[in-house]
Amino acid sequence: MNEVKIYDYDITQENELWLIRIPELSLATQAEHLRDTDRMAKSIVSLHLNVSPESVMVKRSNVIGMQQGVAEAVKAAVEARGRWNEAQDIAVAETLRAVHQLRESGVSLRDTGYLLGLSHQRVAQLLNEEVNTVNSRRLLESLSQAQSGRREEHELS
Repeated sequence: MNEVKIYDYDITQENELWLIRIPELSLATQAEHLRDTDRMAKSIVSLHLNVSPESVMVKRSNVIGMQQGVAEAVKAAVEARGRWNEAQDIAVAETLRAVHQLRESGVSLRDTGYLLGLSHQRVAQLLNEEVNTVNSRRLLESLSQAQSGRREEHELS
């Protein structure tokens, strides 16, 4: 599997527009709204590299020209949310592990929920989400295998 390259970009407000610079590739573009800067950065990088935008990852590295402390506050908030998301992922994984162990020990959904501080509906939802994720992975693997089989058949003919 190819390692995905992440391209950093800087943004600066000039008049009513946001100027977007991708220093690594010496590229620049603009966006009317701040919320459009990721999309525009991905677009110009993908055009430059002649790849689909879905295969490009970008990360805003700097907001130039904001009042002192604002950019630092934004960066600190984004980093804290990243840590929070990681902690949430760990909590879900540990909760699922406990759910499985409790269920394998014969504990009911209601009692499992009670012990974990969750509703029995949330316990069932976690189990269903896990089943759906496993089924989705299996489906993707089957599709990928079928597609590679068709490619091999095509190459042989």
